[in-house]
Amino acid sequence: VQHRAAAHLVVELRVRVPVLHAVRHQRRGAGEDFSDGASVDELAGEPSAGADRGCLAFLVDAYHEEEVAGRQRVVMRFHKDLAPVKVAVLPLLKNRPELVELAHNLNEDLRRFCTTMYDDTASIGKLYRRQDEIGTLYCVTVDVDSLTDNAVTLRERDTMAQERIGVDRLADVIRAKLGAD
Repeated sequence: VQHRAAAHLVVELRVRVPVLHAVRHQRRGAGEDFSDGASVDELAGEPSAGADRGCLAFLVDAYHEEEVAGRQRVVMRFHKDLAPVKVAVLPLLKNRPELVELAHNLNEDLRRFCTTMYDDTASIGKLYRRQDEIGTLYCVTVDVDSLTDNAVTLRERDTMAQERIGVDRLADVIRAKLGAD
């Protein structure tokens, strides 16, 4: 149980809350007209000691919104040790059996030393955004060129930088990136 006098135990998060929610709660701004879509600062979240407090702190710290090419991008920038998925393996075309087979093989190889996810349910841009939103550190894209040059594209979550890496070197490169501080 949290002791209210112990200020160091109180976690106060400043969150921009749409005024419709603030007016509904009648906590601040009672009697004022917020029909113009303005926002009110609300205090949110005050868990007592325990796992909830740590989880909330990690989630709030990791959550970022940014604009990329005129579109909103939500990304969970978890520390590499906290990221629930380390690598996602994404075939560029799910209707090409040879790409899907290579992607599944890579996924199984990487799964031996890190948490992986295989996904082929959308376009590559949507897959990248989906992985950004859950905090996946790296995306490995298997494309048509992978069949001829035996290389894949490795995309980093935070910078969105991409590099071509040989399939034979992929596991070592990812192992090094996950092990480095």
